[in-house]
Amino acid sequence: MFRTLAHLANTRPWRVLIVAVAGFALVGIWGPPVPGLLSNGNDSFVDPGSASIRATQTIERATGQCAQPSIVAVMEADNSRVV
Repeated sequence: MFRTLAHLANTRPWRVLIVAVAGFALVGIWGPPVPGLLSNGNDSFVDPGSASIRATQTIERATGQCAQPSIVAVMEADNSRVV
């Protein structure tokens, strides 16, 4: 495929340039509304009916706190106790 594309670019550079400019023009026409159609939340890949989401909602209702981890602490103990 790349060999064919390189051969075409070497033998007919104007055609390749015209196709590239036309492609960029089409992307320029159809591309601007795309960001507005995409989800702006971080939950695009979350199934709202999954068990993990139900558990998170239950924890949040019971505690009144966000159930997502917000701080991760790495500590070193000075003895053999589990931290």
